[in-house]
Amino acid sequence: LRGDDRGVGNDIVASSHIESKALQLFLFADREDRAGNFDVKVIKTFYTASLLFELLTLFDALSEENAYQKKYAQWKATYLEKCRRSGEQPVAGPALHDQEQADADNPDQPGSSGYDAQPNFSQPEQPTQ
Repeated sequence: LRGDDRGVGNDIVASSHIESKALQLFLFADREDRAGNFDVKVIKTFYTASLLFELLTLFDALSEENAYQKKYAQWKATYLEKCRRSGEQPVAGPALHDQEQADADNPDQPGSSGYDAQPNFSQPEQPTQ
């Protein structure tokens, strides 16, 4: 095994690397989304982050915050793709907390995610060796 690849045989180190990459992708997509950049790259980045968060479940390493980020990334990727296909202009950032209840009956509309308007997304932790 090469340099950084040595830790992949250890579940704790491997899950830490996966979590770090998932958070890196998620935070990039979230920044781009909040800046109003809604290209295919952002959609794919949200989707990839959600898959990496899902992969963490194999290690039983999905924290409450990661579970939230996984659901948000899945929702946002789906929402942005629906907007792209329909030609609709997406709403930047997370859904508004005020609209949560009103939109619960219509999940295909923007603002119907059930997520807080100001989520607390932390920076990825560095893996310990």
